[in-house]
Amino acid sequence: FDVTQDSQLSDNCEDNRSRIRIPVGVGIAGTVAKTGEIINIADAYSDPRFNRSVDLMTGYKTASILCVPILNVNQEVIGVAQGINKGGGGGAGGDRPVPFTADDVRTFRTYLAFCGICLINAKLYNRSRLESRRSRVLLELARSVFEEQSTVATLVSRIMRELVLFLTCERASVAVFAGINSPDQPPTATTPTTTRERLQQGCIFHLCDGDLSEEGEILEPERVGSDSGRFPFYEDLLDRCVRRSDSPMLTVNRVAADPLFSHLCRVEPGFTPQSVLMATIRNAAGQLIGAVQLVNKRHEAGFNRTDEHFLEAFSIFCGLGINNTRLYEDSLAAIHKQHVALEILSYHTRASESELKAVLNHGSYSNNLPESELFNFRLDELKLSDEDTLATSITMFHRLNLHQVLRIDDRTLAHWLITVKKNYRHVTYHNWRHAYSVTQIMFACLQTGQLAELLDQSTILALLVATLSHDLDHRGTTNDFHKKSFSPLAQLYSTSPLERHHFQRFKSICSMPGCDILGNLAEESRQAIVDKVEHLILATDLAREAANRTNFCSRVAQGKFDPGDPSDLHLLTSILMTACDLGSMTRPWHEHQQIVNLLAEEFFAEGDMEKSVFHKTPPAMFDREQQFQLPKLQVGFIDGLCVPMYKALADAFPTLHPMLDGVLANRDNWQRLCDSS
Repeated sequence: FDVTQDSQLSDNCEDNRSRIRIPVGVGIAGTVAKTGEIINIADAYSDPRFNRSVDLMTGYKTASILCVPILNVNQEVIGVAQGINKGGGGGAGGDRPVPFTADDVRTFRTYLAFCGICLINAKLYNRSRLESRRSRVLLELARSVFEEQSTVATLVSRIMRELVLFLTCERASVAVFAGINSPDQPPTATTPTTTRERLQQGCIFHLCDGDLSEEGEILEPERVGSDSGRFPFYEDLLDRCVRRSDSPMLTVNRVAADPLFSHLCRVEPGFTPQSVLMATIRNAAGQLIGAVQLVNKRHEAGFNRTDEHFLEAFSIFCGLGINNTRLYEDSLAAIHKQHVALEILSYHTRASESELKAVLNHGSYSNNLPESELFNFRLDELKLSDEDTLATSITMFHRLNLHQVLRIDDRTLAHWLITVKKNYRHVTYHNWRHAYSVTQIMFACLQTGQLAELLDQSTILALLVATLSHDLDHRGTTNDFHKKSFSPLAQLYSTSPLERHHFQRFKSICSMPGCDILGNLAEESRQAIVDKVEHLILATDLAREAANRTNFCSRVAQGKFDPGDPSDLHLLTSILMTACDLGSMTRPWHEHQQIVNLLAEEFFAEGDMEKSVFHKTPPAMFDREQQFQLPKLQVGFIDGLCVPMYKALADAFPTLHPMLDGVLANRDNWQRLCDSS
């Protein structure tokens, strides 16, 4: 506090982040703080202990100084007071300095004795108030833990609000880790073990003091958990905190000056972390389930012991709350799974014996389709009957030798295929015929396109199984509609609800008696194929497609794509799933136009439901009243998504050029319709 003769009380009660800080032992005040001795100097500039840098910063001229320690009852230094320029000597005008007298020293010392008592009392009072407030906050948190169990996001938002308000920090972040097994359950291959894996697979929630109103309420709750990358979560700090055995937390109060953590100042352009307090969150079994990160303590040099003690107690409550909420979410998920299962069971039945015999008697070929046509990218599958599609599906497995890989007979394969077919609903577009079309195009890519030469048998098997299963139990509505309507699927799966449901249906069918086409494989091989099928089915979600397509097109254009690289091969299989899923765009015009009309009708039916349920006008492609724009919408879709993808595939694999030729021909036909209308 810097007080002059003209100062008002309010002038010296305002916190100032730019205050001057003097290390103990440096300058006159620092020396008194270190030694506890009184220093009386008539001419400051003649004393080598005087620190002139303060005068240079303030523009003030120091002449005489009287510096006296403030002591507590144990004669320990708790502060330093100094008088500067007795009688106004010195200052900016440079008048002759007037020294402090012995009476000044006695008076100042006596006065500061009372100041020491007042400071101690004030500290005790502040500590009492802090403990009282701390108890109230912890009680409020305990109430939240046991009352607010709807979602982890809601609970964590309330936790971070209390942290930012009580500890007066700029930012609070809470990471909730995924893949936490019960204590008696051994870790699986997908259980995260490193700090990076925990952060990548978990959920990260952020809150800054700017997100709070003057009353301390969160202004935009949706921002708290909407973007895990809003602020950086310092991985290095968390890693060190996790590895510590002596304490569950780590404090760094001078980040820029710390050689271990100074690089954190370069993580986020435009923002400098000055102090960071990190604490781990564990459940009752001692398992690491999350972490709390606080950044930049307001109006203080950094986080102190009191903050650490509070956060330690806080993290215990966080662990209880997150664990309880997860249990509650798991119970809700079980209820939703039950609803979905009952819905499926009420709709679907397994393949009957008569259906099985009919397919087996049909044989592994089609009388309506020469086998050579099965290898054609331009196959007109509309002329095939359902029996033909099942028979030729068996043919595809035979030509790729997949029945030998699986070590199964035609009866098991036919049983599985019929059950898969029966698990497709009779919707307008996303039905069994669509799944068959996608599978035949994948077969052509593998055989005619010669991509089978690049892939191992397990990947080829996964591609064919995934294309047949990729839209199982599709309801004829999009992921967006499920999310808007809060359907059981959307409640069960937070991302890609349809694709995750399709994959779960594939696993359920394989668990049915007589339908387990993977049953003769070793457990390790079986799990590897199941994992690949999951990846491939999820790749058909167009919300994921953009990133894959951009990456693939970029690598092909730059000449960096290498089919021998496992990561590029992994990317290729994702692109193939999308290319085949949209394969109707490459079919002959008469067939392509019919299929597009079927898809448009399915979209229009969803748009009709949006109008009746949500009372909103859907986008043009879902709006029946805008169907005259169909040619224009198709041109835009082909130009924006299809042409870049199929061109990159043709550039990487010239054997796939017929797909690009087909989509360009259809694009020209749609453009002619646009021009004529």
